[in-house]
Amino acid sequence: MIAGNKLRTILITSPDEMSDHIDQWEALRRRTGGNAYSSCEISKVWLETFQASASPRLILVEDKGDLVGIAPLATTDFRMKGLTLKTLSLVGGIPKCLRLVTNSIMYEPERRDVLERIIFEMKSLKWSILWTQNMEDTAAIRTYIRAAHSSWNAEDQTPNVNLVLPIKQEGDITETFSKHARRTLGKTLRMMEREGHELSFRKVPPEEMRKAADIYAEQHIERWSTRGGSSFLRPNNSEFLAKASLIAHDGCEGFAYECTIDGEVAGQLFGFLDRGRAYMYRLGMNNSLMRFSPGWLVTYHALNDLRERGTTFTVWGGGEQQYKYEMGCQKSILVGIQATRGAASMMNHIMRSRPVQQLDGRFGLQRKVLSKLSVQRTDMDPSQADCDM
Repeated sequence: MIAGNKLRTILITSPDEMSDHIDQWEALRRRTGGNAYSSCEISKVWLETFQASASPRLILVEDKGDLVGIAPLATTDFRMKGLTLKTLSLVGGIPKCLRLVTNSIMYEPERRDVLERIIFEMKSLKWSILWTQNMEDTAAIRTYIRAAHSSWNAEDQTPNVNLVLPIKQEGDITETFSKHARRTLGKTLRMMEREGHELSFRKVPPEEMRKAADIYAEQHIERWSTRGGSSFLRPNNSEFLAKASLIAHDGCEGFAYECTIDGEVAGQLFGFLDRGRAYMYRLGMNNSLMRFSPGWLVTYHALNDLRERGTTFTVWGGGEQQYKYEMGCQKSILVGIQATRGAASMMNHIMRSRPVQQLDGRFGLQRKVLSKLSVQRTDMDPSQADCDM
């Protein structure tokens, strides 16, 4: 702990320490508009599940006993050609581990003193690469980005798209869908009825969540076997999916939906509910039943059930998949920064020098090295671009 003026800083280096702060963490998250991926429970489960890959470096700032700032960070070692560089990122931002899509630094935008303390503590931590990206574009985060540029050799993240879909509260929930999507869904339902298939839909009960996550992993591995390989070959990813989907604290809860065709799991949708919003985390389908468009089926039924539960807004994450646009999703922007210091900053500087830039056109040196070094990675984790519906 570091005391100074009226603010006190707590550095958490173990998930076990988080339980003492959960209520105040959630209160601050609600005051600052933090989303489900920034919840204390989900961050705690992520850190426990991936403890072999990431170490907590959670910065908490208190003012007279009240929690007023959180930087949910973790470190991991990045190795390249015998050189080990320590990376500091938002919890859930470690490669090869399931990601917390839009985790974020949290503080009230008028509390510049809190931000200054967070930056001070981040400077004190051991790291060569900083990756705080894919945060919602708010006044507080824009101020953080400006402060980061004043503190480190920082670059703005290329803005990412985050897709959101307001749920139609009356009538046919598919009215926001494109004509092609409505036609596909209607054609599928008529075909199933004509061929005599049995379609069922359910919300997965807690005691079956692990089984549902294992089925998701099996189908993901099969679907990606010829497309670069599945992130679910790593057992910790299905373990996290199961545990996170059981979260239930102070209005934030995990969920999973399944649709089956003739008793076989055809499509699944995992996510989180938080204050009338549903965060759609993982959508999967059974390749052998692809002709029935199982992604559309489970999504249609999930949206109807979520509406009945009082949900008004859904968040679908990145904008790579066409089906999200066909549902009528609207774009919002995610922002952030990457920064380097020490050896990483020196390498970054060398790669951007004029002599190297001249060679780069001929040999692609910058692309080769920075694709290894840069925290704004050029490779896409297969787990982040999942389902064709």
